[in-house]
Amino acid sequence: MIVIDETTSALDRFESPLYTVSEAARYLNVPASTLYTWIRGCERRVSGRRTVAGLPVVTALPKTKGRGPVIPFIGLAEALVLSAMRHSGVPLQ
Repeated sequence: MIVIDETTSALDRFESPLYTVSEAARYLNVPASTLYTWIRGCERRVSGRRTVAGLPVVTALPKTKGRGPVIPFIGLAEALVLSAMRHSGVPLQ
């Protein structure tokens, strides 16, 4: 659902889903699985160690239908920063 900001008559950059995960992953040159992890968060379990959980770091909206867009503009911008850090060799831990 496209949300319009009433004060500016522009798309709401936080609430209007514009990109699918696979589409955004192509634009950012990252695997779709990496982008899914950034959107959903992750939980890693290693035998003999405590569970490590990571929270979502990219804004995404709940799915409304099949494979429709879920990433608003602000989410693409957040993922762009993470992608640039990742490609420049900065550790993301």
